[in-house]
Amino acid sequence: MKLKFKAHQLVDLPIGTVSEKTVGYLKEKDYNIIKQSAAAILFDGQLTSWKLVSNFTYYSKMDEGRFDLTEQSDQTEVCLTYSLSITFELIQLLLIIFASIYMGYELLFLAVIFILNFIFKVLNIRNNLIGNILSA
Repeated sequence: MKLKFKAHQLVDLPIGTVSEKTVGYLKEKDYNIIKQSAAAILFDGQLTSWKLVSNFTYYSKMDEGRFDLTEQSDQTEVCLTYSLSITFELIQLLLIIFASIYMGYELLFLAVIFILNFIFKVLNIRNNLIGNILSA
């Protein structure tokens, strides 16, 4: 099960430079570039949600997405549409719920922590990814 999100940002770079930097970033982070044109880049993540990764990788890794680049006068609008799988998080929540039924409802506090962790991941990608790509 996947959830889709969007992020927009205007940058003061020509569309060609933005496209080059985006493709370079995606290749560096081991994404598969499915399709590339002057105005769009489609990509897919190679990591499965079941693979153990470092904390930093977890907070910045997307399952799949699309960069749409639009030139507006002297700026370029970068629109990132991406999806994140929530299967692993749902399994964790179900385990916590089942454990709380048998061990006590105090364990439900852990569910709140896992939900906040996923929200932080979504906000981290939305607020920082485009800036990280263009500053590299």
